[in-house]
Amino acid sequence: MAIDIKVRESVLEAVHNSNQSDKVAQKIVNLLEELSNGTFDLNNREEIQIYLNTILEAININITK
Repeated sequence: MAIDIKVRESVLEAVHNSNQSDKVAQKIVNLLEELSNGTFDLNNREEIQIYLNTILEAININITK
């Protein structure tokens, strides 16, 4: 089952409001689609860690003091 268009749009808006790239949004949407389709195993910690690392690597963090 595909995720609702409103969910997709909300993710894109949140990512853009956070000054992140479309790449981050697409990775989050991909995860949500896999969860929706039942193809993502929430009991597999290694799979979860890999997916989260993929998303985190796409995020641009600027730390200024």
